[in-house]
Amino acid sequence: MEGFADAAASNEAAVREIGKRQLKRNTEGIVVNILIIAFSLFRWLVIGTDVSIALAMLLIWLFLQVVYRYLLANKANSKAVMTVRIIKDIAAAFSVFLMIIWLVSPSGIRSDSVWKYRLQKSWFGSHYVADVSGFPDKIPENADRYSLYGAPSSFGKKGCLSVVFHADEKTVADYESRYAPDAEYTFRLSELKDFTYSFSDVETGSNRTMFIPYDEDFWEDRENDAVVYVTMADFHSEHQHNMAVIIDKNSNMVEFVKAM
Repeated sequence: MEGFADAAASNEAAVREIGKRQLKRNTEGIVVNILIIAFSLFRWLVIGTDVSIALAMLLIWLFLQVVYRYLLANKANSKAVMTVRIIKDIAAAFSVFLMIIWLVSPSGIRSDSVWKYRLQKSWFGSHYVADVSGFPDKIPENADRYSLYGAPSSFGKKGCLSVVFHADEKTVADYESRYAPDAEYTFRLSELKDFTYSFSDVETGSNRTMFIPYDEDFWEDRENDAVVYVTMADFHSEHQHNMAVIIDKNSNMVEFVKAM
């Protein structure tokens, strides 16, 4: 009888140990996914990056968690339970992997909230090692139709950072007086064809093209009135780093844009 009692006690202890390990594994999975949710929401709400990948993996993990619990509750065979548990753990690990890749890989940002501007500009500059020094330190709080769009240069694609908005007459005049005198090139926005300005360089005698990825929708029907002030022109790199300020005094419209 003592042998049976010892065996029963041993089995009970083993079951408790397995339960503790499973509880620990489930707790770790929950913590990891809470972190994914928190970080994803932060990037979406504050930075403006896409969260679809992280949220998709989270939903898959939650679905597998429900299936796993259902199989346990209905005392399904151990093989089915083990298979779902393995898939669930792989999904959790893959979620973490995707989150890391998502953190370090290029990701576009978009926002219509003025209060996010400083943080988004700093994020874009530091995260993608991009020079954003030509952009203003702040945007007027009363700016209307504000929109920021950033797409980092990656895999041979051209990147850009663009900020557009309507401002009051005084602010627009201040921008013009600040950037127009030091502009390296000045021309009408209507002279851009497919985001490119072609001209003959008087100093070198060669034909050159300048890439300015402006916001077409914002400037629709205003191309003839808007003036492009190129504050920095770079023709020597594979990806031109041209910086421009586009101003329409008649409509008080402004865009800061840089090709990356």
